[in-house]
Amino acid sequence: MGIVMAILNNFGGGYTLLRWITPIAWQRVTQPFAGNHGWGLLYCAVFAAVPAVIAYVLSARRDLGAGVFWARSGPPEAVSHLSSPLALAWRLHKRSLIGWLVGTILYIVVFAAISPGLSNAGGMSDWLSNLGGTSWSDEVGLGYVFISISIYLISLFVAVYTMTAVLRLKKEENEGRAEMLVDKQVSRIRWMSSHLIVASLCSAALLLAVGIAGGLVYGLAAGDLNNEFWHIFGMSVSKIPPVWILLGVTALLYG
Repeated sequence: MGIVMAILNNFGGGYTLLRWITPIAWQRVTQPFAGNHGWGLLYCAVFAAVPAVIAYVLSARRDLGAGVFWARSGPPEAVSHLSSPLALAWRLHKRSLIGWLVGTILYIVVFAAISPGLSNAGGMSDWLSNLGGTSWSDEVGLGYVFISISIYLISLFVAVYTMTAVLRLKKEENEGRAEMLVDKQVSRIRWMSSHLIVASLCSAALLLAVGIAGGLVYGLAAGDLNNEFWHIFGMSVSKIPPVWILLGVTALLYG
């Protein structure tokens, strides 16, 4: 999030209100070797001290090893839709998916909104034009080049999520929960495949969300929703097979 705010601040000229929020842009406040505004360091120190004080107060009011909020006791019996390994795997991955979904949508919305206006962005436009030559950027447009790079980068992060989702198998095994399942009526293949199915579907859902949100925002910003939406959507969906390949490699190494 800090990187996104820094990028937005740079696109706004570098001296917007966002320079006070993201630490990546605090050099705009202090201006070392230029304005040498030492008072900016005091603001940075206060900004950093506030969460430290809050963390100390919270740590003094909770038991060692406990969380900030009280743990709630679960129901004595599981609900009927948790009677399969696949349902249990979905429950284990659901919260992580929600967090990643929010982050990826915010990411692609920001970059899709600023991409169509890159033709007037000065230095950034020159950099993109010289990236791998000028002919291809002239043909597709600088905004299209920038959103393509953005989708490529977010697909790498989705691949990281997918691999960590597969490695949840190792965590369940290390903490002894897997043994409780495979010791009963659940085979190892069924237990492992349930996590792989959920990981593959969740990674595909993330890239589909990126394609839908990015296509809508980019199409509206470019003024051509009908054509641009399907270009961005297809670009995002095309990243699903490579992500699944990394999923398979991770599963192989774990197996």
